[in-house]
Amino acid sequence: MRATLFLLFLTLSNTRALYEADGDIFLLTEASFDKTVTDDKSVAMVEFFTPGCAQCQKLAPDYSRVAKSLKGIATVAAVDCEAEKKLCSKQRIQGFPSLKLYSGELTKNPYTGKLQRTEQDYTGPRTAGSIAKAIKAALPTHLETISSAADWEAFKETLSQGTPLVVLATTSKSTTPLYKALALRFRGRLRFAEVHSDTAEGLDELKADSFPQLTVLLPDGAKEKYEGELQAALLTDFLEKHALPLSSASEGSSVGKADDASGASDALKALSAGDFGEKVLGEEAPVLVAFLAPENKGCAEEEKALGASLSDLDGTRVSGNGRAPWGRAGSP
Repeated sequence: MRATLFLLFLTLSNTRALYEADGDIFLLTEASFDKTVTDDKSVAMVEFFTPGCAQCQKLAPDYSRVAKSLKGIATVAAVDCEAEKKLCSKQRIQGFPSLKLYSGELTKNPYTGKLQRTEQDYTGPRTAGSIAKAIKAALPTHLETISSAADWEAFKETLSQGTPLVVLATTSKSTTPLYKALALRFRGRLRFAEVHSDTAEGLDELKADSFPQLTVLLPDGAKEKYEGELQAALLTDFLEKHALPLSSASEGSSVGKADDASGASDALKALSAGDFGEKVLGEEAPVLVAFLAPENKGCAEEEKALGASLSDLDGTRVSGNGRAPWGRAGSP
């Protein structure tokens, strides 16, 4: 009996420490989730688990290998849903383990104006290789390919805009996940390009004794070659020295401009329950009201179309879930 109780205690202890000893996996709470996943620029994979779940325990070794192999390239994290019930409910978790992949791209919510990361459920094989492959495939390519002297001259001309340039001369025909991750992490603070060694040999600024070679070109005409090992942490430290300050550039600025170009944000006004009566029912002039669901893609497209066509009208938007209590006001 004592032996059975001891084994049961040992099993429970091990499951509760599923990832605690593994420093490569971020253990998230409700307080740290947004900062680590939603607000960060990295691609992220998050496992939602419970300590006593047999399938979660089976996945743990493979998931740990993924985190180790992609350290510095992507965020690999986990949430204990026994301890973080509210967070898991908010993320609509219904079974364990659940894996969610969060894209490295930010889009602007047309209703709240907040930048948000797109997410999708990972439903592929629960093996280290398959999970890592899905994460790498989600890495966007925010860099240019230089294939001629003309491309190189055009790329150098962008230095006049004040953003330092990063160029990787390589013998590889495809972009590595590490370089994609760096371009994503420093997006808006550095501009990245890649050039094959055959092309680089004809460019005086990029001639190298060996490949790969990473070079940073600064707006003042100076340049610096990276001499260290091609490791994520070392490269990040090197590039951070040359990148624009965080306050000078943000990924959100480009997203916001793209949305403003649609005309929707200027033509449509957000409306809450508190001011509906005053701004709609109390308005003498005709008012067109669109009742839109924030997460519905069709509604987002409709909003852009309305924004483009309502330049002469007072368009008012109501954002909400479920049935609005003022349905008659939305009738044409």
